[in-house]
Amino acid sequence: MNQQINLFQPIFRKERKLLSFDAFIQISGIVIVALAALYGYGAWSNNGVTKEISGLKKQHDERITMLERISREAGKRASGNELEKEVQRLEAELAAERYIVSLLSEGELGKGLGFSEYLEIFSRRVVQGMWISKFSVFDGGQHMLIKGGTLSAELLPLFLQGLSDEPSLAGMEFTVLQMAREDTNRAWIEFVLSSKELEAAD
Repeated sequence: MNQQINLFQPIFRKERKLLSFDAFIQISGIVIVALAALYGYGAWSNNGVTKEISGLKKQHDERITMLERISREAGKRASGNELEKEVQRLEAELAAERYIVSLLSEGELGKGLGFSEYLEIFSRRVVQGMWISKFSVFDGGQHMLIKGGTLSAELLPLFLQGLSDEPSLAGMEFTVLQMAREDTNRAWIEFVLSSKELEAAD
């Protein structure tokens, strides 16, 4: 039995701030660019998609190399607060990029009618400090599953409120199936949202 989570409970009101303001802005920028890239997918040719995937994978590999180098440097220093923040920032960026590369490589985008409309909705409603990593639409758009990450649990109610204001999603209500920080050293929380109808069907 799935249990709904009240995101306004006190336990979700305070999250430990692990990122500096600059890092927060940089991560938000990555999310915005990622959404723009996804939204423009429908206009790409097959050759363009292949080149884009190759470019993203190359950038992803470069960030992994950078993350490994910074992690080694952090281990050699007694005081590594700044390096620790840099590692966390890169981890957040890598997580977002990894999902985008996965979506493009597996051809998940553009399968359903009106898919670009969902991307446009998310680009309007995603709150700074959170991102959508993957979403699935079932039964002709009647049910939806959304996965992503957020720097603070307090941002999810704002995102859900934004979705409820979308005419295209009228009548669709969401509940939180999962919300957890997989690694205590991570700067973000992973979440899974589902329409109530889909949850009941499961």
